[in-house]
Amino acid sequence: MEDGGQAIIDELREINLGITDDLKPIFVSAMLKDEEVAQYAQLLWEYKDVFSWGYRDMLGLDSNVAVHKLAASEGVKPIK
Repeated sequence: MEDGGQAIIDELREINLGITDDLKPIFVSAMLKDEEVAQYAQLLWEYKDVFSWGYRDMLGLDSNVAVHKLAASEGVKPIK
């Protein structure tokens, strides 16, 4: 907001592109009409295979960057 204005944040509406056992939620503006939401949902459903839903979907991602590891010595009791 270079001109000093504030960002407008819309309420969101959830659309699931997955199935009951494997949810793949995305969010669209709640200001859209039901017809527009249906059109977006249809388009996004058609192309849902191009989205990365998790690390397994991101081929070539270096696991040293994406995986968190705790630097703890073996045999040492953790303290709260």
